[in-house]
Amino acid sequence: MSYPKFEQLANAIGALPALTLCAFSESSLSLYVPERYIPGHLLERVLGQSAFLDLIRAFGSETIFPPSMHLNEVR
Repeated sequence: MSYPKFEQLANAIGALPALTLCAFSESSLSLYVPERYIPGHLLERVLGQSAFLDLIRAFGSETIFPPSMHLNEVR
């Protein structure tokens, strides 16, 4: 299990994909990162292929707990 800080995610996969991952995982406490590339995986569809591959390189075969970003709707 890994509890990466936002900066660690941003350094591994890029700032925008890291923000996307944190926002996506807002409703879930943890995400399992597969050990190897699986075409069409949900995380690939959310992050894009390049960021997904970077995520696998950094956290493959781990359950991660991305930080919550608490993105509230702005009115």
